[in-house]
Amino acid sequence: MTHLHKILVVGTGSIGERHVRCFLVTGRATVAICEPNAAIRQIVNDRYDIRNDYGNLEEAMASRFDAAVIATPAPLHIPQAMVLARQPFTDRKTIESGSNRHRRVAKNHRNQSPGCWHRL
Repeated sequence: MTHLHKILVVGTGSIGERHVRCFLVTGRATVAICEPNAAIRQIVNDRYDIRNDYGNLEEAMASRFDAAVIATPAPLHIPQAMVLARQPFTDRKTIESGSNRHRRVAKNHRNQSPGCWHRL
């Protein structure tokens, strides 16, 4: 039996929903969502039969995930990455960038490696 990766998608706007759909279509992942807007969260839950959803990242941190995708507005990426960095992801990528804020995330969580990807 194939191991299903546990993925958390943070934000379920058009990009977040696309990530949900694409991960599910692979048949290799289960997806949980984190969306503060209850109405949008319910729409995505109904559309994709999501079984685990969270209204905020602190709730999500009570569960374990193999990887996470941050699909929220750009100004939220660093604060959310700081929260997600506390999660002991099995699939880890460090944040590499020239930005001091990005270096701070990587430095603060060097032993855990932030479990997120950030593209500049």
